[in-house]
Amino acid sequence: MFSAYKALPYDELPESAKTSSRAAKILSRIYHYTIGAYLVVTSLALLFIVLHSLFIVSLPSEKCQRPMFRREWRTFDDQEKKNYIEAVQCLKDIPSKIGTNYSIFEDFPYAHAIGDGIKTHGTARFLPWHRYFLHIYEQVLQDQCGYRGGLPYWDWTLDWQHILKAPVWGAGSLAFGTNGTGDTFIDAGVLQRNCVVDGAFANTTLHYLDNKQLQHCLSRGFNTGSLLHNLTMWLRPKNIETLLLTPRYEQFNEHMERYIHLAIPAIVQGDFVTRTSPNDPLTFLHHAQLDRLWWLWQHLHPHGMSDYGGAAYRDAAPSASRDNLQSIIRMSGLAPDIRVAEVMNTRTSVLCYSYN
Repeated sequence: MFSAYKALPYDELPESAKTSSRAAKILSRIYHYTIGAYLVVTSLALLFIVLHSLFIVSLPSEKCQRPMFRREWRTFDDQEKKNYIEAVQCLKDIPSKIGTNYSIFEDFPYAHAIGDGIKTHGTARFLPWHRYFLHIYEQVLQDQCGYRGGLPYWDWTLDWQHILKAPVWGAGSLAFGTNGTGDTFIDAGVLQRNCVVDGAFANTTLHYLDNKQLQHCLSRGFNTGSLLHNLTMWLRPKNIETLLLTPRYEQFNEHMERYIHLAIPAIVQGDFVTRTSPNDPLTFLHHAQLDRLWWLWQHLHPHGMSDYGGAAYRDAAPSASRDNLQSIIRMSGLAPDIRVAEVMNTRTSVLCYSYN
């Protein structure tokens, strides 16, 4: 219809063509606005569906309107790293809360090794106990050392191909040190460990090792070669994605502890591989990552906040009693004992945190 006037300027068109042309322009604009609005609405709907289905953000409870957000270590700027490391170092100056005769810094490895912490390994309470343990640590950093941020986590899935070059390692004051290269000592003739002599925690003196009192240095002895390669395979993103699709808590918890949880200690060695693994401050970033994976798993499954089960006792026979949400998480005096049910959701008055 408009082909005959196609080359003419608009002012030179006949009135009938101008009218038709104006109508076409209006219709065109309506069409484009409609399509644009449709695309915006569709995009928002898809975004909502993705967020809802993956539960990347969870609705706050009435008592947790402003959760503390935990972030990956490499997202911290230098000042944030300095603030966190100084808060951890501050723990060494705070007297023990549970009577270890040392500092609250050493209360945590003590509670893990000699208290109930180690007893939760191989049980259903492995993830809930460590979730509460991390929360207590975070609270002490905030309440007694003036730390204002959330507990960082180390997402080693980003580093699995070059795990020993991850940004958590470093010789400067804003990193956790590197492999132990100092004097060595022998623990009961079994393990030889190297003292960490660089980084923020260089030459740290500790007083508990496994289930005994033994003064020693913070130590690490990085694994190398084929064993390192085999261990890092557990940390591949593809393996973690498969783990997150595990339908039941019992299987998820068991696989998490037996393989994912043990891979990093086996790589780092030293204090990290002992019962007193919290002697190494990096342990808390590792366990925060494990807690984050459980948090993701909970939000990916319809009954993730209530799905719980497994052995109540370490090395229990299949016929032994099974754990339940009313079982007690004991903290050896670090904080009040609570029930498992109280830490299943991180967005309650007890915990009130989330992950970025």
